Amino acid sequence: MIIAIVVVLIALVLYLEFHWSERAMNHISYRSEYDRILAEPGEVITQTAVVTNTGYLPMMYVRVFENLPKDIRIEESDEWMARNISALLFNLASNFKMYVLPRSKAKLKMRFSLPRRGEYERNEYKIEVGDLLGVKSYIRNGTQREKMVIMPRNTDDPVALKTLGGLMGDISVRRFIFEDPVLTMGFREYTGREPMKSISWTKTARSGELYVKQYDHTTETNVVVVLNVENGTLEQLESCYEIVRTACEKLEQMHLPYEFYTNGDLRSPIGSLSWMEEGLGEKHFRALMYGLGSANGQCLGTFEELAMRCSKRKKSGTSYILVTPPLRANSDKALEILRGISDYEVCILEGKGIQEEKP
Repeated sequence: MIIAIVVVLIALVLYLEFHWSERAMNHISYRSEYDRILAEPGEVITQTAVVTNTGYLPMMYVRVFENLPKDIRIEESDEWMARNISALLFNLASNFKMYVLPRSKAKLKMRFSLPRRGEYERNEYKIEVGDLLGVKSYIRNGTQREKMVIMPRNTDDPVALKTLGGLMGDISVRRFIFEDPVLTMGFREYTGREPMKSISWTKTARSGELYVKQYDHTTETNVVVVLNVENGTLEQLESCYEIVRTACEKLEQMHLPYEFYTNGDLRSPIGSLSWMEEGLGEKHFRALMYGLGSANGQCLGTFEELAMRCSKRKKSGTSYILVTPPLRANSDKALEILRGISDYEVCILEGKGIQEEKP
């Protein structure tokens, strides 16, 4: 009786070894996901790798191998790195090993960061499943389209920052001058610079401190950010992307809606991004940062064509912020078009990249 049971068990093991193990690949699947698709340079991102076993038997050995971006920084312990990361000739690769119970999922998380602006796409992976006896393994290649975009940093160009500060000050003055004393938005603390007639005595009596009325504006202040990439080197364009980010952040802080035009090859999650309608808020800002992060430096039209596109949607009371590589002599006509449709002086911010020191 015991011998018969042993024979049956051996036969079952051999059957599973030669028949089920190979077909087990049909019951295994792999996917991974990020906790965000848009991040700051150096921001920690979490990837969750999920292996699913839809079969009725356990898979005692599963390995997922995937190449990682060249400049990735893994934010895990040395022990974790030794267990799950392999060093290749030019880059790192994740090398996750696990077992998966029947009709269940196994998850493994990896924290990492990317130091530079850009679009990072993951494509191919390999998944390996071992047989029951550990004699043979089966490998399958797979592909999954998943992108991670790193937005540009804020600019540290002192000239650009000084010019932007002057423009924002001018816009603030224009808004203050045209406040409507009938449309009250709310209240703010008295600073000593406001006229006595602006003090809200009712609010002051309730709070015990001086408050003044904050009025709405009689005119809309329109801002258009124009990014020209014609004739720019990669370093100059990187500087331009950083300036655009800083300019848009300052507009967000002032609650000023802004429109965006470019002749660069920018992409949004749903397609090409050459124009964004006037908007404000986190969704608007992050959509533009996604486009800047995915920019590849290619130019899709001349500066003059870009200026002509802007002229077709002219609005009154508009300020233009032009972000561009150093302008050349043939840029005069495009500048003339922008100055012709702007109600104020065009703010020109040049992205010059790394400057070589003269001997």
